[in-house]
Amino acid sequence: MLDVGTSRALASRAHIPGAILGALYLFLVVSSALLGSMLAKDGTRQRYASTILVILFVLGIVMIIDLDRPRAGSILVSQRGLEELAAAMDRDAKAPDNRLP
Repeated sequence: MLDVGTSRALASRAHIPGAILGALYLFLVVSSALLGSMLAKDGTRQRYASTILVILFVLGIVMIIDLDRPRAGSILVSQRGLEELAAAMDRDAKAPDNRLP
């Protein structure tokens, strides 16, 4: 039980390294710049498609960052399993022990 608690605590403290987040931001900027230059060379304006694509890139990065922080943000990791386990342990501790003679 203690090993599981320690593993969960360590996992909640482990975050995506800053270098990877920086690479994601760089990916966003470079891909947006390439999209803009390709559309400019084509001579057509496809604002809706390019805007939606950039919004999807940003939402993807925001979701990655949100998932990286399981106890904060809009995507929360449920603690129900541990709460049920703690309640079961409390019930077992309060129950009379029928195994002893």
